[in-house]
Amino acid sequence: MMLADYGYHAGIEHAVRSVAEAISRPVVCGRVVAEHEKIYTLVTASGMADARVSGRFRRDLGARAEYPVVGDWIAVRLPEGTAAPDGTAKAGGTAAPDGEPSRRPAAPAEADLAMPGPEGAGASRGGMGTIEAVLPRSGVIIRRRPGPRARPQAVAANVDAALLVFAIDGGRGYSPGAVERYVALCLEGGVDYLLLLNKSDCCSCPDEKAREASALAGARAIPVSATTGLGVERIREQLEACKTYVLLGPSGVGKSTTLNLLCGEEVAETADVRHRDRRGRHATKKRRMLRLPEGALVIDTPGLRELQPWPVQGRLSEVFPDVAELAEECRFRDCAHGEEPACAVRAAVERGALDPRRLESYLELRRELDEAVEAERPSHRR
Repeated sequence: MMLADYGYHAGIEHAVRSVAEAISRPVVCGRVVAEHEKIYTLVTASGMADARVSGRFRRDLGARAEYPVVGDWIAVRLPEGTAAPDGTAKAGGTAAPDGEPSRRPAAPAEADLAMPGPEGAGASRGGMGTIEAVLPRSGVIIRRRPGPRARPQAVAANVDAALLVFAIDGGRGYSPGAVERYVALCLEGGVDYLLLLNKSDCCSCPDEKAREASALAGARAIPVSATTGLGVERIREQLEACKTYVLLGPSGVGKSTTLNLLCGEEVAETADVRHRDRRGRHATKKRRMLRLPEGALVIDTPGLRELQPWPVQGRLSEVFPDVAELAEECRFRDCAHGEEPACAVRAAVERGALDPRRLESYLELRRELDEAVEAERPSHRR
């Protein structure tokens, strides 16, 4: 199995070597392609394997967001006797890459689909591997974990771009506020994004809705119909082999159906929305990575019913460039755009130059991000 087909590069090699030297044990490189409670399904140079985190990993853990998630590159000790012809790092040794990406992409196979069985992937027949470290991440989708206590929860890691799926059939699958939240989620994690407006066959003006969403998000928006196949080829044109994408969006917007179309076969269960209110229902229960026929990697995720971005890169102003530009004219640099005198943002709302909904959305997201920053201070941790 060629790990380069899953995005392996030289930087990962050096990170694996560092882990091997730190723990004085041989480890191999793997990538998490599925989660099943506390068992992780990995793709390694020698094939698929199941693994758990080590006791050392749990003791050294700083935050729950640092547990492995789908997309993570990890250093793992495989059971004795497991063949590891490539990608192995011994203490004091070097890590060998496993070659160049395959030039001829194959149709999705069982290993490519990374579909977990009762205990995970069921692919590791020689025993359970032991995850020693999560390697440095890039492009991480992190939200606030649901619940009263503010804590981060990583959803997917090492993501090149997010496919943000919304439904424009008149139900609850689309709103300007939801688009802004998902864009903030991506920007905070350093992830590029593309909007997919599904169920466009049920919308009387899909192109107009696409222009509206594109202007709102500052990115391309593609009208899609998972029923008719409209827009699927346009999506494929945006995907690159060996790059990692994550499907994100509310429940019931058609993420699973879109994934089936991209794969060319039914690899994900689907569920109809409730007819009385068009509210979505969870079809996807677990996160997993699939390799498409063209070689692109897609992480399938359940719908996010609670979505509060977690502050990572401080890029909220990029979600609201209009508000940020007006804020430069406020009398006070730390203006909260509330009751302060000479607030240029409030003045723009009053004269009709700024949509009040836009300001309300900005203030709500800023409040949530500020609360998360405050929760991360050492005095607030327990």
